[in-house]
Amino acid sequence: MAGFTSLALLLLVGALALGAFASPVHVRVSEEAISLNAPERTVAFRGSGFLINYYAGVTQTLILKGLLMATSPVSGQSGGAIIAVLHAAGFTPSQVLGFFGELYTACSVRYEGCHNGFVNLFVEESLQKYLPSNIAEILNAKNVKIGLSQVNSSNVHLGGSAPWVVSKYLNKADVISALLGSAHIPFGTAPSAFKIFRNNPVIDGTYAIDYEQLCPWGNTTTPKCLKIAAVHLGPLADETCNPASCPVFASVGCTLPVRTDPIPTKLYPTSSLFVDEWPISSIQNKGGKAWKNLTPLYPLPGGVGVDPLPDIYPGKYLPLPLFEGVQVTGCQWKEWSFFLHPLKASAIVTTMFQQGVADAAAWAAANGY
Repeated sequence: MAGFTSLALLLLVGALALGAFASPVHVRVSEEAISLNAPERTVAFRGSGFLINYYAGVTQTLILKGLLMATSPVSGQSGGAIIAVLHAAGFTPSQVLGFFGELYTACSVRYEGCHNGFVNLFVEESLQKYLPSNIAEILNAKNVKIGLSQVNSSNVHLGGSAPWVVSKYLNKADVISALLGSAHIPFGTAPSAFKIFRNNPVIDGTYAIDYEQLCPWGNTTTPKCLKIAAVHLGPLADETCNPASCPVFASVGCTLPVRTDPIPTKLYPTSSLFVDEWPISSIQNKGGKAWKNLTPLYPLPGGVGVDPLPDIYPGKYLPLPLFEGVQVTGCQWKEWSFFLHPLKASAIVTTMFQQGVADAAAWAAANGY
């Protein structure tokens, strides 16, 4: 596992969504205003990393309870954006499991696991293969939103990104480009600093997007917006930093920096320059394929904290699950968000899914559904 340490820590920055910290004050920035006649409830998913299969379990329970339907408006950032799009496209929870199971297998066969900076390559291949050709029309009709972080092309660093919520799509290629941008952890999910979306540099939605941007009109109250998280943990999860159960996460003290700079209230202007003329392009390949080449001159930005708290998340209503007969710790659960042991991935994914089913059922019972 030591060979994965540097990259794993990079993946962790985006995957954790830094739920353990308070969020700075920020306002909603969206591509289009949401209709005043929007449906009663939106389901909003935060980032997840490889814990995305937890969301598949949550959606299964919500569907069975009649709380999530094919026409329900959904939104998300990073892994949450992918789950939102797959749901809108008609994927059942079991098909979502199959989608990612195939992706993990491809990673293992071709790159000895999804931890070598090419996970988004496999995500793109799978989206191209399985999303219908009219996916843009489907998402437009269902008011599906994808949250990205727009980087200022005039900078020579990745800080100061602005929240960009996309809700209208041009075609299938545009949808896939938005998803890859929303899940782009610099030098983590791909060997580059940023992704280009509509001639703008963008990075993972974790760095600028929270529920305030994903919920209609910024209304984060539960009747209007059901908020779901996979990485943020509740009081029933033991978050003791234990190197025996989470060696990579423990190597940084089980903590990561949170974003503290003000979050812009407007998007940056789209540059009229060619991409290779953008000042930000000077760092595009600084990491290359050797993660150790990253220097303090090009730090990864901190992620936005969780504010307000989600409605459904691990450790709120139930303790974390057992795995191989042992109670999963909080730091182990969070480590799963960026590292799945190739020989145990299938069993871990099943455990995530089952926890999502159970947590959503516990939430529903506690709220009279």
